[in-house]
Amino acid sequence: MFELLTILLIIVIGGCGWSSYKIGRKDGAESLLDILHKQKIIAYDEKGNVRPNPFYEEPAKGPWQD
Repeated sequence: MFELLTILLIIVIGGCGWSSYKIGRKDGAESLLDILHKQKIIAYDEKGNVRPNPFYEEPAKGPWQD
């Protein structure tokens, strides 16, 4: 009986960990797209597809940057 509960607990915790991992990757990807869009590095077309912003220019580097 104890072995069955231990195996069941391991399966439940593994499932919880896997779903948390998948949710974290999805939320992280959405956050990355939001940040890149706000910085005008990417743009969305009328269908919602992501594409590079053709008008993006990298900021000028200062003398302290390589």
